[in-house]
Amino acid sequence: MTWTTIRENALLSLTSLDRAGEIRYDSRQHALVLIDPTTEEEEVLTMNLLSSGYVAEPGEVFVKDWTEHSGLAAALVAARVANHVESLRVGPHGGTAHRLQILDETKCVDDFPGVSTTGRDPVFEEQLAAASKRVAYLDQH
Repeated sequence: MTWTTIRENALLSLTSLDRAGEIRYDSRQHALVLIDPTTEEEEVLTMNLLSSGYVAEPGEVFVKDWTEHSGLAAALVAARVANHVESLRVGPHGGTAHRLQILDETKCVDDFPGVSTTGRDPVFEEQLAAASKRVAYLDQH
């Protein structure tokens, strides 16, 4: 895998915890990892949904929104690592996964005129608002 660092000091504010570290992206594998600044352990942040019939487009990744990754998609958007494209129901239990477009340091949601921020999953919107507030609070303290 060819990993590119896209954020050196990212703060991800998930539903139940905050995580900090370096975020790396592999465009070939459509994968993101978070590198712990203390232990340098890698945590895979993304998942493959090919078995559910979904293929990530170039520059896209899929992120699950259950168990330890609840709120991760919103945290990545709040940290300006990615832009939300769509929410999907996957697997036998209909868990929520999110398709995200990876952003580089020079781009933001306004740079993607074809990406709509209306009509998104209301749960995702609540998670995004909460993550944005927590990140703003932590930045001030």
